[in-house]
Amino acid sequence: LDKILGKMGYPGENLEEKLKNVPSEILSNIEDLKAAHQIRNHIVFDPHYKLELSETKRLIEIYQKAFQDLNIL
Repeated sequence: LDKILGKMGYPGENLEEKLKNVPSEILSNIEDLKAAHQIRNHIVFDPHYKLELSETKRLIEIYQKAFQDLNIL
């Protein structure tokens, strides 16, 4: 998603910064994406973080919706 938004011209050094520049008309679930990105950071930087199956499914749905909004899926 980070690379896609960059190719679309949204500025930012990382996904969090790019998401701040994307209007909700482009990504209808922008707040969910911001929360999902925070969870991603927990997964990457906290070796003790436990991701539940239900949360995993919800995260997949969030990213799937974003890719649909961007006409990638």
